[in-house]
Amino acid sequence: MKKISFCILNQDCSVKFLEDCWANIQTLKIPEYEILIYDPEYSNDQVRNIYEKEQAKPVSRGYIKNMLCENSINDLIVFLDARIQLTSNWYENIKSSNYFDLT
Repeated sequence: MKKISFCILNQDCSVKFLEDCWANIQTLKIPEYEILIYDPEYSNDQVRNIYEKEQAKPVSRGYIKNMLCENSINDLIVFLDARIQLTSNWYENIKSSNYFDLT
């Protein structure tokens, strides 16, 4: 299985949603992954926050997705809204899949 980059979109969500999403990913027992976010207020040593401090104006969701992709280091990129909770068998199912859908 390829390494996974989880890119969490946290626009208009509280930090609690982000923490819950991050904790959910940890429960999946994935051997190698990274978590990236773009959020001006979040800090966590185990999550890469790629927010640009000099960014003064609001940016689009598309811009944020592009920034997350540019900064990811793994082959498989998974976008998640911070409100999403993956099922306990998500990783097992994706490991055995040869088909990935882009939405």
